[in-house]
Amino acid sequence: MIISISALIVTGIIPIEQALFSSFTWWLGHSVGIFIITPLTLLFFDLPGKTDTDRKWIVTIPVIVALLITISLFQNSVDNENQRLQMDLDYHASTIAAGLNREINTHINLTQYLRDTIVTQGYIELDNFIAATHSIRQLHPDIQAIVWDVIVKHKERALFEKQMQKIHHLNYQITKRDDQGNMIRIEDKPEYAAIAYVSPYENNEKALGFDPT
Repeated sequence: MIISISALIVTGIIPIEQALFSSFTWWLGHSVGIFIITPLTLLFFDLPGKTDTDRKWIVTIPVIVALLITISLFQNSVDNENQRLQMDLDYHASTIAAGLNREINTHINLTQYLRDTIVTQGYIELDNFIAATHSIRQLHPDIQAIVWDVIVKHKERALFEKQMQKIHHLNYQITKRDDQGNMIRIEDKPEYAAIAYVSPYENNEKALGFDPT
């Protein structure tokens, strides 16, 4: 039992302050058979005529009472353990939820910041986008990349692609992924949501022009 409890503590399954309680629960489960079942077995499976009926009941009643008390203690131990586990689960769940809420709010604020830049200037240039997103990624290093999608009508596609080719100095075109995961030119459709800018630019050039819709 000592080795088992020690292993649970070392592996972090139970905290050290729960060692005594867990040891008691473990000991209680193993002791039920010794203190309760063994005397009754020896008493009622004795040779006929060796033990009178009154003596059997004198022994049996206290043992049954002890059994009921043991069951009550065991159930209380189980309830306490379940309550502890539920409290731990609630704590970790609330911690994770709070962290996710902070991250979501952060991303919303960053999106609003970029949006306000667009509203103020009426447009966004590559240099401004890189500068703004670089500051954001420095403050939030967990953000791997930031992209700027532009809604493009089909009739505007050719002009938009030429503008992006001039800005990025590469063969920019609106793309999608094929079944093998390769980037290919997307078919004609009424409207596109193409990635116009990406930050950081290095190693993310292939994302330019991608239409996730």
